[in-house]
Amino acid sequence: MYAAVVYLQTQNESNYESNLIMAKAKVAPISEKKRLTIPRLELMGAVIACRTLQSTRKAVQIVETAPAIIWLDAKCVLDWIRTQNRLPTFVHNRVAEIKKTPNVEFRHVPGNINIADLPTRTSSAAELRHNELWWKGQTWLRQPENYWPPPQKVTIANDIDPQHIDANNKSTVLAVIKSEYSRPFGIEIEKFNSYAKLIRVTAYCICFVRRVSHSRVIFLLKISALENAKILRLKTIQSHAFSDILTKAQPPSQRSQLVKSIRPFVDEMGLIRYHSRFENAPLNDEV
Repeated sequence: MYAAVVYLQTQNESNYESNLIMAKAKVAPISEKKRLTIPRLELMGAVIACRTLQSTRKAVQIVETAPAIIWLDAKCVLDWIRTQNRLPTFVHNRVAEIKKTPNVEFRHVPGNINIADLPTRTSSAAELRHNELWWKGQTWLRQPENYWPPPQKVTIANDIDPQHIDANNKSTVLAVIKSEYSRPFGIEIEKFNSYAKLIRVTAYCICFVRRVSHSRVIFLLKISALENAKILRLKTIQSHAFSDILTKAQPPSQRSQLVKSIRPFVDEMGLIRYHSRFENAPLNDEV
């Protein structure tokens, strides 16, 4: 669920008042095909905030030149609104609609004091009825602007998921992945959004190689193609991340402190494991 709340601040001499004018909430899509990520849900919250603001201006007959502030607790949405970089189609279209809202300023508010989150927390009508914060807003809304939350520098480091980074940055990241990681069967793992699907496709490739290859020892025959696919993917990742373990020619003195502390070894399937107290327990190797 995502929501927007509109408050009207009025000033009478030195007294400031803030009152709820309109609120709107929508239920997020639950179907697998239409399900939205959290950053995109936050973006949709900004969209209905702009729509609700425009509806309120018309209903209360507030001129569009009157200043308005939309407070958002998602820094990634603020960055999308402010950036000049190319954005994914879904994000671009919503940002374009947001920017059409006249005479509005976007600011950041910490999530713990964002009153618009109340409708998303399964609050009952009775609870909202007696909640002064809901009807009046936060106390700083009833004070001069110098008491409002200070502006914060917007960064996307912790608020944006990798799927929604702008297209220029995304292509750079993918280039790094392609240059550093080996790709069994030429499969580009960055094109998969599901680990299970990646394993299935790899397993199909293994089955094909088993049928056309004259050598039957390329993959382990005692286990299924799916298990072989998982092992192959693990070996690929380990060969990149722990190359110093697999490089037997490297002297022990030159190995990293982590490698020395976990005492790793390579098992019969070529996977890197390490010794632990679980060896003394009646458990199989998969555990």
